[in-house]
Amino acid sequence: MLKINGSLDGGDYTLSIDSNNCISLFEMPNNLLKIAFSDVQINGSAPQPENTSAGETSAIETLPAETSPAETSSSETSAAE
Repeated sequence: MLKINGSLDGGDYTLSIDSNNCISLFEMPNNLLKIAFSDVQINGSAPQPENTSAGETSAIETLPAETSPAETSSSETSAAE
């Protein structure tokens, strides 16, 4: 089992990966949080990076643009309130 340790604003965490490379456990002891995952299945493969040479990988990910409050319609604003 692979254990990945890290830290967030809420405290330290441990993420455990099982022998099938699936998430199995997430723990944040400072918050008394423990989430166990079961029956995790991998559906498909990760997308391949574009425009890279052999042996190179790309760490650039395109995220959707955020909308400013001025672009939010009145129906979206009233639904959020």
